[in-house]
Amino acid sequence: MQSGAIRGAVFALALGVIALLVFLYLTRVYVAADPVRMAQRMRLSFGLGGVIAGVALFVAGRGGFGLPLLVVGIGLLMTWFRRGSVEGDENRGPSARGEDLKGDPGPRSHHPARQSAMTEEEAYKVLGLDPGAGADEVRRAHRALMQKLHPDRGGSDWLASRINQAKDVLIRKSR
Repeated sequence: MQSGAIRGAVFALALGVIALLVFLYLTRVYVAADPVRMAQRMRLSFGLGGVIAGVALFVAGRGGFGLPLLVVGIGLLMTWFRRGSVEGDENRGPSARGEDLKGDPGPRSHHPARQSAMTEEEAYKVLGLDPGAGADEVRRAHRALMQKLHPDRGGSDWLASRINQAKDVLIRKSR
């Protein structure tokens, strides 16, 4: 009788360890996930789930429960389809994402798609420095902005290129 209890305890322990490892893996995936893509997947999953559950309840004679689920599911699927048509806005620059040079959300304004030559005055503004700042200050400001606004951290390619261009203009000037 004791060996059966020991086997049960070992099985429960092994199951607990496996559950912990799965939980840690899923936590790691969740933390590293792109929030935009995660929201899209949730819209799709909950939309399909709502439609399937709504139809199943409606067919089973529970239309009072099925109809609202069906409507919500269709609504989520419509937002998922609509979001797919504007995919790629992340890399179009501030006008597409509604942010200014500091990465703050703001009113959507038109910014030219072309990258024109940057003046020293613009470069100082982009890096948030006073005119006449030294090369070390320029490098520090560039590094701080890139840590916040790098495309891998949620910034856009356009912002990163403007920050790099500003640093290049001011470093060339100080030589």
